[in-house]
Amino acid sequence: MNQPLQSLQQLLERVGELTRHNDQVSIGMVVESIGSRSFGPLLMLIGITLFHH
Repeated sequence: MNQPLQSLQQLLERVGELTRHNDQVSIGMVVESIGSRSFGPLLMLIGITLFHH
């Protein structure tokens, strides 16, 4: 099991790892990788991404 996230940078690094090893990445894969307790920061990341575009 992965260590709990300590920063937004760690969240981005985990998502980056998933994208390097998979052609497609689902939200489920990300949640499994980061753990369900890190779901709040994930929602923030999604919001920032959508707001930026």
